Amino acid sequence: DDVLEQVTLMNKSIERLIERFPEQYMWTYKRFKSANSYD
Repeated sequence: DDVLEQVTLMNKSIERLIERFPEQYMWTYKRFKSANSYD
């Protein structure tokens, strides 16, 4: 299977869940830091 297609489907599924249940998403979790982050 095409990896890009599978990852895109997975991300869209997660996106739909976040849109449906935004209170369940960990908005304060900083998984990715920007290159300019000083935290």
